Amino acid sequence: MRFQTGNHTGYRQFKGTRATAEQITELYEGLCQSHLTDFDVMLSGYAPSAAAVEAVGAIGMDLQRKAEKNPGSFFWGEHGPRCTSSVLTNNP
Repeated sequence: MRFQTGNHTGYRQFKGTRATAEQITELYEGLCQSHLTDFDVMLSGYAPSAAAVEAVGAIGMDLQRKAEKNPGSFFWGEHGPRCTSSVLTNNP
């Protein structure tokens, strides 16, 4: 299950749209209300703003808390150096 699909514009091509922190949070709240948060893995990708990073971080922490009763049942990671806006990392 994905919140948003797309990739960083630093690649040759890109698809998808930027989700705001509010949209990310709203999507997760909808999943929670529907009891659809039994994830084994959360792969976070490109985050276009500090607020989006914070929203994804809050979701990851919530999922980790939910998995505490079964240690090792949840993994959270990101993929590659282009997962965070250059504004946040000081990398072009």
